[in-house]
Amino acid sequence: MSTKRQLKKIDMSKKPGKNSNIADWGNFLVESLKTVNDNMESLATATSNACDTANDALKQMKEVKKTVDSIGGNLQMLSDENTRLNEENKTLHERLIKLESHQRRNNLIFEGIKEEKGENAEKCEQKVLDAISNIPGVPNDIKISRCHRVGPFQSDRTRQIVCHIHWYKMKTKILKGKKHLPDGIFVQEDFPVEIVERRKILRPILKAALQNDDYKDNAYLSVDKLIINKKIYTYAPVNNLDSLPDELNPRSLCERSDDDTHVFFGIGSPMSNFHKSDFVVDNTKYCCSEQYIQSEKAALFNDDVAQMKIMSTDSPYHMKQIGSKINNFNRTRWEKKARQVAKKCVTAKFEQNKKLTEVLLSTGSKKLAEASKEKPWGCGTTLRENGVLDSSNWNGIGIMGSVLSEVRELLKSRKK
Repeated sequence: MSTKRQLKKIDMSKKPGKNSNIADWGNFLVESLKTVNDNMESLATATSNACDTANDALKQMKEVKKTVDSIGGNLQMLSDENTRLNEENKTLHERLIKLESHQRRNNLIFEGIKEEKGENAEKCEQKVLDAISNIPGVPNDIKISRCHRVGPFQSDRTRQIVCHIHWYKMKTKILKGKKHLPDGIFVQEDFPVEIVERRKILRPILKAALQNDDYKDNAYLSVDKLIINKKIYTYAPVNNLDSLPDELNPRSLCERSDDDTHVFFGIGSPMSNFHKSDFVVDNTKYCCSEQYIQSEKAALFNDDVAQMKIMSTDSPYHMKQIGSKINNFNRTRWEKKARQVAKKCVTAKFEQNKKLTEVLLSTGSKKLAEASKEKPWGCGTTLRENGVLDSSNWNGIGIMGSVLSEVRELLKSRKK
């Protein structure tokens, strides 16, 4: 309702002249007062209407605020539920890994056993028996429950053989006696891919421990656990490798440095995108920067299925594998976006983890680079190349080194 009112004007034409009597002046004043009174009543009505309108608007604003608060609350509930489901999914996934690992407990994988085209299961099993007969203490009548080659036949390569040994103790005896197998034949345990990845990370640490007099008699791998002097170290689902003794710290295997340059490559380096360290971006939790990068890559090309798979695994190797098969991928478009994506997650990763902040700042003003030939991330040389610490040998785009240098400067400025 409009609050505008046309105010009446006092009719000055009725103003008495100088020689008018008192009665005329009285009448004029009375009329003028009536006009003023009418205007005041009109203003009062307009003010009342304006107040009503303002009150209505205030009520509507309160209702809108309630609605916004309700939506915000629902969004937070959805975010919390999503976080809970992700954690639950990781827990279930870990249980599945353990279950699968247990099912493969009696399995062995043989490599190097010559293959014939059209070879059947019985022939395959006999070749395994012939090979392990060279191991002392293994009887000729050892029972094999299942034996088969892995994958389709290929004329130019020899496929692995997966063999299920009926008796677990016999399986361990074969492993312990593997040095007696014929030349060119090798055997290893059969683990799910996630366990294999974890063991790859732990093996170099075990090797270093076995070469150290303080640990060599009490260091071994048990599935995906590294036991050193009765202490357990794992990479996943919990990463406590930072608590290893300094001489066994995986960083020493993944980084090289001199007075001017610091290079890295591998999951053991905190600067690597594969390094496990939780951080949050836009209310979403990520277990490593590789997960954020590959998730954003999937989102850029609208591959929702790939993005969901990337967010549901805690393996950076698996994340990268999924990311390499994203639908409608365009390298040129991605490389234009990659630096921005990396900068956002690397900043969050180091800002939100005090230990990582200290690691990055400890490099001072050294040139940083990922020692990799992978575009656009690496500097174009590998970690073990002799000239890797000489930046004149670098010929890669080197996004990671550049981004890390920028984040380092940002962290320095905030410390002042």
